[in-house]
Amino acid sequence: MKKTLLTVAAGLALAYSSSALAQSTDDKVIAAAWAAVDASTPSSNSATARTIGWVEGETEADAPPLISTFIAVSPTQTGLPCFSCAPDPPLGESIGLSLPPGSITTSDKQLTYAYLFTDISITETCTVSFALMQGTKVLDHDTMGANLTPGSIWLVNFPRNFPKGRKGAAKAVGMVKCGTRKSSVTTAVYLQ
Repeated sequence: MKKTLLTVAAGLALAYSSSALAQSTDDKVIAAAWAAVDASTPSSNSATARTIGWVEGETEADAPPLISTFIAVSPTQTGLPCFSCAPDPPLGESIGLSLPPGSITTSDKQLTYAYLFTDISITETCTVSFALMQGTKVLDHDTMGANLTPGSIWLVNFPRNFPKGRKGAAKAVGMVKCGTRKSSVTTAVYLQ
C-alpha cells in the first residue's frame, strides 16, 4: 500500500512539474508576443472584426473584463471563417473554419488567424492582436483597433502571408488590450 501511494505521489509530482514547465513556457511566449505588439502600431491591413453575439443574463461583479476564447490558424479560404454558417443547414450560433486548423503546409501561401473573445465590461477603444511565435521569436504579428461594447462577443480575422522559410512547432497568440486590462489565449501550430 505504501509503495503504491509513493508511486502515485511521485507521478503526481512529475505531472505537476510538467504542467508548471508548460505554463512557464506559455508565459514566456505570451510575454514576448505582448512586447512585439506593444512596440508596433495598429496596421491598416485587411484585418476585420465583427460582433457575432451577446452575453446573456447578468454579469457577476467579479467577472473578468475580457475573456479570450480561442485562436485558430488555418489556410485562407474565401468566406471563412464565418459565423452562423455551419453545418448544413447552418446553426444560429456556429463558426465555420477552414481545415486543417493548426497544421499548415508551405503550399498554403495565405493564412487566416481567427481570434474569438468576449468583452464583459469594457467601454473603450482597444487593440486586438495576434502573434505567431517559435519560442520567444516573433514570426509574424498584426494589430488593429476596435471600439468595444460591454457584453459583446467578437470574431477577428487576420489574413496573412505564410511566414517564409519557417517550419516546425509554433504557437499562435490571440490578444486584446484595453488600457491596462488584457486577455490572451494560445494554440499550438505546426508549420510544414
